[in-house]
Amino acid sequence: AFPGQAGTPSGSDTLLIDSPDTDYTTSGATGATSYNWNISPVAAGSISGTGTTGTVDWDNAWTGTAYITVRGVNACGSGIWSDTLTVEIISKPSVSFTGATLSGLESVSPVQFIVNLSSAIPFDVSFDYTTADGTAINGVGNDYATAAGNITIPAGEITDTLLVTVYEDATEESNENFTLTLYNFVNSEAGADTVIT
Repeated sequence: AFPGQAGTPSGSDTLLIDSPDTDYTTSGATGATSYNWNISPVAAGSISGTGTTGTVDWDNAWTGTAYITVRGVNACGSGIWSDTLTVEIISKPSVSFTGATLSGLESVSPVQFIVNLSSAIPFDVSFDYTTADGTAINGVGNDYATAAGNITIPAGEITDTLLVTVYEDATEESNENFTLTLYNFVNSEAGADTVIT
């Protein structure tokens, strides 16, 4: 007898562009001795495996909706294709400050730097940040406090705020500046303004 219908594939149904190889599994098909896996469209990538696990090698530049099915095979032939698992491959959001410059008074501290994502995604987004001297000098008794660290914007959120302490002094000075840079993007990519002065 031909194999029965294979169980619907299970696995991640939302992924970011350029995701690593991803495994999908089926509960199997009655009477099957091996399995055929299929993914469409072809542009999404390729799927390999002859058992109850199929591995997708995603095209690293493709986004869209992919459809994965599986069927059992035995000496009599091929069974019925499973129901379809739909997988969405989405773009990474870009991370950017609200602009390339921000000005303020040294009497107003801390300075707030707003960071935005171009879109919300169902994954946490993280990145590192660090300050660097311009005409302003870091350190107590100088102009501002060095700031560095990592920020995580939770899944579904699109904004966060970085705070940098500035020091007020009694000396009359011309306008001074420092830079704040974003880098090491995870589940995201650099946007138009990742350095602010």
